[in-house]
Amino acid sequence: MSRAKTDRAQTATGTDGHASREARDATGASPADADPRPGVPRTTVRVTRQVPAPPARVFEAWTTPDQMKAWACPEGATVEAVEVDLRVGGAWEIRMQAGEERYTAHGTYRAVEPPARLVYTWDWREAGREVGETVVTVEFRAVAEGTEVVVVHTGFPSAESCAGHRIGWDSCLDRFGRLFS
Repeated sequence: MSRAKTDRAQTATGTDGHASREARDATGASPADADPRPGVPRTTVRVTRQVPAPPARVFEAWTTPDQMKAWACPEGATVEAVEVDLRVGGAWEIRMQAGEERYTAHGTYRAVEPPARLVYTWDWREAGREVGETVVTVEFRAVAEGTEVVVVHTGFPSAESCAGHRIGWDSCLDRFGRLFS
């Protein structure tokens, strides 16, 4: 990947309409996220949004099945069911539908630190869709305007898989932000 593409500035706009400029590539990774080994694809997605609510309320919306149904899939899809066992070692599952296609994201919680941080594994249940176990870290940082939500999703097997998940996370976080509008 050329240096120009790697360091291209992208504008991320929070739900409050404020934009921030950061050096990011197409996956949302900064140069600091890059694997230093030549030829190794980027395997990290980083997406950030600000929402006008305190961290405890934002954490609750991220972890409560009824609220997750409103945002935990990309635009054009719907959440059919959400299961959450919110404890270290507990499982989670989100069943989605887009048109005639159904798919299920699932994993296990590795860290549950209300209202500041979650760490959980992620993969797809359906054959042919799996990416292998990846890891999502979500931080809920108090800021003057509410909460900054930082999602870092690591461990993708290819740049293509990483880029596809970047699009999905962008869409999900747009939907998530609308819960607080």
